[in-house]
Amino acid sequence: MSDPGDERVFQLLLIAKPGDNPIRAIRWLLKIALRRFQLRCIDLREAAPPPSQPQPERTREHEHLGRTRSEGRLGRGDRGGGQVDRGR
Repeated sequence: MSDPGDERVFQLLLIAKPGDNPIRAIRWLLKIALRRFQLRCIDLREAAPPPSQPQPERTREHEHLGRTRSEGRLGRGDRGGGQVDRGR
């Protein structure tokens, strides 16, 4: 176990989608966080949902994020503009 002075505390806000069982989801999340990442929950409270905020406008730089590969998003091997020379 580490020195208590070395511990760091983080705050995380989550929102559950309608129709899901948020209590069950949080319990699974906490179990996984502890077992796999050694992150222990020290405080958990249900909060009021945040007020709706307007979505930022999408810019040309962000438009490519929503495209699929067939619509032009480049994959790892697609950047060369042609066939990849494999030294054959």
